[in-house]
Amino acid sequence: MRRALVAALAGAILLVASLPVHAANTYGLPETVRINIGLEGLTQAVISATGPFLVTAPEGKTVFRDAGRLAVRTNVLRLDGDIAIPRGYVPVEERPTRLALIREARLAEAISPKSLVRIPFELEQLASVSTLDTGIGPSIFRASSIIGLKFAPLDQGTLTLNGKGYRGTFEVAPYGQAFTIINTVATDRYLVSVVGSEIPQDWHREAQAAQVIAARTYLIRHLGSHGSYDLDGDERDQAYKGVYGEADSTEKALQRTAGLVITYAGAPIDAFYSANAGGVTENSENVWVTSLPYLRSVASPGDEVALRSSWGASSYDWTKEYTEPQLRQQLFRIGVNVGQIQAIDVLEKSASGGVLLARIRGSLGSRDVIKDSTRFTFGLKSQLFTVQFRPATDQELVKVDDATRLTELGNLGADRDAVVLSAQSSLQTDGSVLVSGFKTKQYLYRLPARVVFTGKGYGHRVGMSQWGMQGMAVQGADYEQIIKHYYQGVALTKIAGP
Repeated sequence: MRRALVAALAGAILLVASLPVHAANTYGLPETVRINIGLEGLTQAVISATGPFLVTAPEGKTVFRDAGRLAVRTNVLRLDGDIAIPRGYVPVEERPTRLALIREARLAEAISPKSLVRIPFELEQLASVSTLDTGIGPSIFRASSIIGLKFAPLDQGTLTLNGKGYRGTFEVAPYGQAFTIINTVATDRYLVSVVGSEIPQDWHREAQAAQVIAARTYLIRHLGSHGSYDLDGDERDQAYKGVYGEADSTEKALQRTAGLVITYAGAPIDAFYSANAGGVTENSENVWVTSLPYLRSVASPGDEVALRSSWGASSYDWTKEYTEPQLRQQLFRIGVNVGQIQAIDVLEKSASGGVLLARIRGSLGSRDVIKDSTRFTFGLKSQLFTVQFRPATDQELVKVDDATRLTELGNLGADRDAVVLSAQSSLQTDGSVLVSGFKTKQYLYRLPARVVFTGKGYGHRVGMSQWGMQGMAVQGADYEQIIKHYYQGVALTKIAGP
């Protein structure tokens, strides 16, 4: 979970929305929530179900009632309004058909431009059993604009979006120039999935309990924050993977903490959390703007448990390297152009070590970046970092099986200068050693001049650390101790709802 905040990357100002303070007993969760699972928007999507399902238009007219696979698409090209021209991936066996359709379309357009029809919004039925949209299928609904079609299972089954299963119902909704899918789902099913989507399902039961309480608190604090839906189903709000996130362990976490939310002065808090604090969390005002009394910097020694994980270790400490042209391109992508980069000066840090002000100096001028925007500006995992300019004199030995580092060096354009060999030998009966060959053991690389960022933590580092809560749980802390450590001066309050 990142946050539902207003962000200005270049200016690096992030605002925490203020909510009115109410007595805790006035709060309650609704039976269902509306989650955006189309995320940044879609131009085509394949929807199916584990059984028969119903599709209705906004006025209630039935569009489809059966089992099968449907494609929702925008800006569909058809010959004479009938034969669809597939887009995107097409299986090998169907590519000759696609090429023939394209040739036919070009010929039709040359002979009679009216033969090629563009349909702004369409629902079509797919015959293939593949989960991939081949774009070939009869049209069953068309409209001149994106229409709020509704999809609902006719039994106890689940709907699928592009192969991923979700409980509840779907609704198509406009999203910029595209569309998205809003999943209306029972609140308890949503929370069960969030826990298993945000953290591993085999983590300690106390860590899972702390996670569901934080997720429930975040949900009640941000209900309706997006207008037509409640939350985004990714790290912009909370990760939500539908049925994939559900497990017996996450179900138990929900049940044993039913209705518990985190409150301060009688109101639910902004229960921000991130993957790893790198050993210490950050004050809210050092990342965004507002100083919140319960979001204070605290030690997070449990974060080190990530080092025991092959996939989690890089969330605790990490290195990011760029050549100067690569860093210049990274900055240019977010609208920063100072020419050839000459230096990056860290001018101010917080007590926890987070960068509060950095100045990029280049041949065309300079640019200051502040607080949390530093990690987005430089493409880093957190704002807890140091930076160093390294000359083109460094060398590095890399094991032949270290695929990750070999890829990184390849991306940097490093030169392989030498190969370190190990002898393949065996001891003979007379005590002599027979060398039968040599095996490559390591490569010696010469690295180019580069900018090296070295840091700790993953995410904004405000509030609860997910790896930190796991570390505390492993050491014997319960969910209440975990929550009251990361959120200062809070209470656990029972509200209505799951």
